[in-house]
Amino acid sequence: MTEAPHKAEREKLWQRLRRNISVILGGRAVFGVVNLIAAAIAVRACGVEAFGIVALLQAYIRVFAGLLRFDTWATVTRYGVQATNSTADLQRLLGFTLRLDAIAFFASILLASLIAPIAGRILGWPSEVITLAPWYALNIIFITGATATGFLRLSDRFSVLAKQHGINALIRLCGAMLLLVIGGGVLELALVWGIAGLVSGIYMMSTAWQEARSRNLYPRFRGSWRELSTGFPNIWRFVSVTNVEGMISTVMNHGVILMVGAILGTGGASLFQIARQSTDFMRKTSNLLSPIFFPEIAKMEAKGKRPKIRKLIRRTLQISVLWLAVVTMLLMIGAEPFLRFVFGPETVEVKDAMILCGIAAALHASGFTFEPALMSISKESALLKTTIFASAIAIPCIITMTYSYGLIGTGLGLLLWRSLIFASRFIILRRALN
Repeated sequence: MTEAPHKAEREKLWQRLRRNISVILGGRAVFGVVNLIAAAIAVRACGVEAFGIVALLQAYIRVFAGLLRFDTWATVTRYGVQATNSTADLQRLLGFTLRLDAIAFFASILLASLIAPIAGRILGWPSEVITLAPWYALNIIFITGATATGFLRLSDRFSVLAKQHGINALIRLCGAMLLLVIGGGVLELALVWGIAGLVSGIYMMSTAWQEARSRNLYPRFRGSWRELSTGFPNIWRFVSVTNVEGMISTVMNHGVILMVGAILGTGGASLFQIARQSTDFMRKTSNLLSPIFFPEIAKMEAKGKRPKIRKLIRRTLQISVLWLAVVTMLLMIGAEPFLRFVFGPETVEVKDAMILCGIAAALHASGFTFEPALMSISKESALLKTTIFASAIAIPCIITMTYSYGLIGTGLGLLLWRSLIFASRFIILRRALN
């Protein structure tokens, strides 16, 4: 008699997961192609050098967006599951995370603006791009999302996040096509990319606000930090650990292109950006799937159902291993013709780096349940420890191999980084859930 409700609950869980996955990945697949087309047109319209400079500017802003952030989307998801039955608690939680967002946005924009002239000279930006950089830093607010994205995920509004990506991709495509017709250079391309982030971010944030208002969930800002965080055990520890882990991961993800630019110049940075953007949809797949599974795993942990968490991770890993094998085979076969057709014959030299970046991204995507599982079972410190461990080994290797072997060395270093993180988190989870 008890099996029927459990079976119905499992079916409802997988039905909900399949719906959200299809919405998010379906949108990402379509608009990921649109983004690639936009990048290809931008390269042909403005040249490889100009595209590389804009890629460096984008990476620069994202590094500062990650340096001073608190991963409040994860805090909203982790503790929002406990507060869904209490409007007052959820209002306090949202007020708490929005306060953190305001501090992070102000500090990161200020720091990025102050350092822009020095960074611009080191990375070889034209003077007009150095002048634009402080204004471009305002995009940090809109590309981060933070509390707004966490609230939308908690509210099961994943379609909004898919539309946000679509708006960004379409604006880039239209802008790149316009530049192909009327001409343009670095400054014009940077403006197009910046406007795309601005408009799509405003859409996401305004929709999150409308959702909160429709449920009378106005964030509570009044009161001390202690008052707002009361009832959320270890929330400061969670925020601190996820902040440092996210900071290191962001610096690794986006700081690598700055490092390539410093070692190999803007031409090398442009080629590396092409190699990584062509495969980056797989890394972003993990970033999209993890938040979908996070609320479900957090609910299982809250109900003391760790065997279900273990079963869920095992099931997703079985699918992921097959995914990794298929991606590797496709990259080996199709990397060169893809680059030649989409970006032009001058980019074929980056083929091997693209294959390595693709395998690294696919490996990262294969462990998409590791992060939400570790955060749900109060093992968030393991995220930080594994990231520090992998980065301490990988960073010297990336620098050394980039100097020695060029972009192939960079790709090898990224693959090493992802492999170390995957293996160490798998071992920790297996021990914790057994």
